[in-house]
Amino acid sequence: MWSYSSTFFFLFFFFFLIIGKTQQQNTELLQCVSSLSSAKSFAAFDVNKLLRMIEFYPNYFIDVSKVALRTQLRNYVTYVRSDPKFAKLKELSDLCAKHVETNKCNTFAMVCL
Repeated sequence: MWSYSSTFFFLFFFFFLIIGKTQQQNTELLQCVSSLSSAKSFAAFDVNKLLRMIEFYPNYFIDVSKVALRTQLRNYVTYVRSDPKFAKLKELSDLCAKHVETNKCNTFAMVCL
């Protein structure tokens, strides 16, 4: 069950993402963001969909090499799928908190932009 704070965060985040985008772009953005789901050991995780975010928001990824980010995303999903600390996360906010707790926000700095 989502808490009020995480629900508000997601609504704000999605509203921010869709401003100035077409319906087709909005649908694709939602698909890209959904690939961050930690459900079922990150079964929906899709490196290509996450890299697509760079094309939608190039100004946010000015100093990020697409090749380096692809490598880091692949390493990241391998790590989180194998670490039991990440196995039972319910929400994106839980994932963010676990990144900080385990210091993975520094190890996978490009993923945690």
